[in-house]
Amino acid sequence: MGLLDAAPILCGESQGLSISHRSVLGFLKRFLGYSLPEALTGRKRGSTSRAGGPRTRVGLDKVIILLTLDASVFVAALKADEEYSKECADTLRRLAEGFVLAEPSVVYQEVCGTLARRVGLEAAREAERFLDSAIHPSLLFECAREFCRRAYPLCREYGVYSVDALYLRVALDVDAALVSLDERDFVARVRRKNPLIEVYHVSEFPY
Repeated sequence: MGLLDAAPILCGESQGLSISHRSVLGFLKRFLGYSLPEALTGRKRGSTSRAGGPRTRVGLDKVIILLTLDASVFVAALKADEEYSKECADTLRRLAEGFVLAEPSVVYQEVCGTLARRVGLEAAREAERFLDSAIHPSLLFECAREFCRRAYPLCREYGVYSVDALYLRVALDVDAALVSLDERDFVARVRRKNPLIEVYHVSEFPY
């Protein structure tokens, strides 16, 4: 199933809806078109208090939750033909309800590259525009040398793969809830170390 065919799932609409003349980007913008609160954009990375879990207070009554989703969540939601595609799409829809993404820049290569190979370049470019709109620049962590230097020791500490360590590094830096489709090799391994962040398989995401 292509990215355009996946749009009704993301929108909570019938899969029988014809969307041949509307791009998936229009659907995504309608449901995910938020802007990061000004109070958050200027805060120092890693300054969130760990005591309250993956929550950051903005003003007196606004609470947002920082999320780091690994690439498998985006791909499964957009392809819509995997076991947990519906749960992944539900998680993306919740971004408009007070959730904000914090991601490593490699998410572009993983998501768009996978879709380019499996679906096509048009789908990959639409996914790129979606990521542009969904991730605020202040919470997109460039995978440059210094960042990678801080990330690779996590491979040893947590027993995770090299790319997974990039997502874990971001989540640890900003106290985000980490959500993945990889239960055995990512979620379970991180949980065994009792990190000071919340870690979920997408099927058990509680928010």
